[in-house]
Amino acid sequence: MAEITQRELLCVEELLEAEALAIRKCQMFAEQCRDSELRRLFQHYTQQHQNHYNTLLTHLNAGSVITH
Repeated sequence: MAEITQRELLCVEELLEAEALAIRKCQMFAEQCRDSELRRLFQHYTQQHQNHYNTLLTHLNAGSVITH
């Protein structure tokens, strides 16, 4: 079982927040975009950021122990 420090946990939480923001922005841009090629691109980026978010969350929830 991997051990992470409180500081590392805070960094991962910040990364999760950044990915969540990127997801919201890309979704918004995709919804507002009239050009189908750009819409498809923003949808692709939305999925990429969602995958990054899920990966971070999986690693965080994998039973890591916080050390001081």
